[in-house]
Amino acid sequence: ITMNNYQKIIQNLKPGDIILSRVPGSPISETIMGVTRSKWSHALMYIGNNKIIESDWGGVVIHPVTKYANNKYELGLFRYNPELSETDIAKIIKLARKKLGIDYGWFKLLWLGFLHLIGKSEDPDWKVQLPKGMICSQLVSYAYLKAGFPLKNLPPELMEPTDLDESDYTIRIA
Repeated sequence: ITMNNYQKIIQNLKPGDIILSRVPGSPISETIMGVTRSKWSHALMYIGNNKIIESDWGGVVIHPVTKYANNKYELGLFRYNPELSETDIAKIIKLARKKLGIDYGWFKLLWLGFLHLIGKSEDPDWKVQLPKGMICSQLVSYAYLKAGFPLKNLPPELMEPTDLDESDYTIRIA
C-alpha cells in the first residue's frame, strides 16, 4: 500500500494550490516519470469547494478532489510562494476554467517525449505550434503565467509536472 498523503493535503488545501500525483506501477505514470526523469506524472489545481481542475485523458475537466482519495495515487501539495492574494488566486482559477472542454494534448505529450529523447525539453526554440489541446502541467502553468505569476522561465507548452515541483515559486506543503 502506498502512502497517499490525502488527509494531510485536504487539511491544508487552499484554492490555487497545485497537486502533483503519480501512480506507482501504472505503465502510463511510470513512462511519463521515466521520460521526464521526474517523481511526478500528473499536475492539477485545487479551485475551491472540494473541486479540482485538470487536463486528463478526457481533456480539461473539473472533478471532485475525492477522485484522489484512494491509495492508488501518491500526492504532493504545492503552493505559490510568496502567498498570493485572494484576488490573484481568483484570477488564476478563472483563467484555468476558461480552458474547460479543451481536448487533451496528445500531440504535445508525444512532442515533449521526443524533445526529451533529443535533449531539448527545456529549449524554447523547440516550441512548435501543435494542434489544439492541453497537457496537465501546461494548464496549471498557463493559468499562473497569464495571471502574472510565471512558475518557470519556460512556455507553458514545455512545462512538465517536475517543473511545478522544482519551481523557485512553489513550496511543498504536504
